[in-house]
This record gives sequence, structure tokens and C-alpha cells, in this order.
Amino acid sequence: SEAAALDSIKKYFDNNSDFTYLVENHDETNQYYAIRAYSKEIQANGGSGTIGLYNVYSDGKVEDALTTGADFDLVGYLTAHYAISGAHYKVNDGSYNNQTGRTEYIVTLLPDTKEDDASITGAIQAYSSGSATDAQKSISENVFAKANSLISDLPKVNTSLHIHYVSWLSYDGSYGLLLVQDRAQDTIK
Repeated sequence: SEAAALDSIKKYFDNNSDFTYLVENHDETNQYYAIRAYSKEIQANGGSGTIGLYNVYSDGKVEDALTTGADFDLVGYLTAHYAISGAHYKVNDGSYNNQTGRTEYIVTLLPDTKEDDASITGAIQAYSSGSATDAQKSISENVFAKANSLISDLPKVNTSLHIHYVSWLSYDGSYGLLLVQDRAQDTIK
């Protein structure tokens, strides 16, 4: 039932109170419901709020419906799987690489507010200079860990794309830092 599918997707996201759900369709064979997940926080900060589209099966199994094909929602996927409190993802339009047969993307992490910028950019700057407090180290290491994870995981999730690099850019654009670059995958077909 639709109600059971909604219960399953809520459990999948650990009943995250920030998320809302929209049942988009029900497949003709009654195998699954396609449900789009949204973040109220991302919407409040001017974004679409889309986390992703999920197929929820009658047995309660939840699958990310947009992990392959032209409809892949990269920003939604990054937000759902590599969320960083106080920050959001921006992705360039991508360019097709004839040599590798993949679409190359550049991912930028941006603070949601000026306050988030002061906290996260300040932590990254202090970490880079070796003067970070324990709290700043924790913030910085989380940002670096998410960047490294997404750059290594995404080619396994969707073989038609490649993240060239992930960077951090401050709220006003005055500070930027390359977090990780994937040179090893640049020429792999």
C-alpha cells in the first residue's frame, strides 16, 4: 500500500524530521512506489530540496531510483548520502569526456549561511594552518572525509560519471580550497 511504502521510506531515512515525501507514481505491476524525498531545510535556503527519487517495494526494500541513466540527480544523491551540516552541494553542468566515455563533474561545497561560513571556513583555515581546536579539527576532518568518500564511491554507483574534484568555497567567495582531486580516474574508461 502507499501508506506502507511511505512508512518504509521514513524508516530508510531514520525518520528524519527534516524530510518530506511525495509519492510520484506506482508501477503498473504493483511492485513498487516511486517516492521523491525532499529536505525542508534545503528548500528554506533557496534550493529545490530534492534529496532523490526512490523505488519502495512491497517488501519494504528501498532503492535509489536515480543511480543510473540521464535522470541521475547528482546534487540530490550527494545531499542524501554525504550530507554536511551547514553546507550544501553545487555541481557544474558536466562535460562529456570522449576519451573515457563519462561525464566529468566539478563539485563545490558551500556554506548555507554566513554563520555556517564562519564556523566551517574558519575551521578549515585553522586546520590548514595547524592551529585548529579539537572542534575545528572535527569539522574539517568531516568535510575532508565526505569529499574523499564521494569521489571514490560515485564511480561505483554510476559508471557514466566522474567527479574530477571537490572544493570548498566560502560564503562570499573570498576563500576557496581544493579538498580532493581524482587524477587516478581521469583517464579510466
